[in-house]
Amino acid sequence: LVLLLVLIRICRAEREEAAIAQRLRESEARYRTLADNSHDVIWTLDIPSLRFTYVSPSVEALRGFTPAEVLAQPLEASLTPESASLVVGEIAERVRRIVGGEAAARVVTGELDQVCKDGSVVATEVVSSYLLDADGVPRTILGIARDIGARKQAEQVLRDTNQRLQVQIEEIERLQSALQELAV
Repeated sequence: LVLLLVLIRICRAEREEAAIAQRLRESEARYRTLADNSHDVIWTLDIPSLRFTYVSPSVEALRGFTPAEVLAQPLEASLTPESASLVVGEIAERVRRIVGGEAAARVVTGELDQVCKDGSVVATEVVSSYLLDADGVPRTILGIARDIGARKQAEQVLRDTNQRLQVQIEEIERLQSALQELAV
């Protein structure tokens, strides 16, 4: 009877383990589908080595590199020299602040220029989240990069238009002043 109870318990445990494994496979497939089909580039970076550990396939549309090519490169190779020096310093500063207990330092949004396979540069907005290990030390960065070239162009057009409008407003004010003098 005891042996039968043990066997029943083992069978239940095996069924529960199989169900958990199936849910895990489904969850993993769902997240893989999201990452693989996103237009934004989703990536993870190992902080100690400053090397990518995952890059979604959308990097090919953004920069022309395959995920395998990006994984083979150091972080600095994916950025312009200015952006690379900025990022390396920022990572060290963020890690120092997070270890010091500043929770707000775990998420950062910024703009970086990334190098494309053809040698061109693409402006990107990057949202980075610092992930902590069991000891509370940041070891990995989870990031999302998005092409903001069209937005940058629109902002420049808006700045140029505003500048022209400002010149026109100044000219109107000058003409109004002259008209006022003539009226007097």
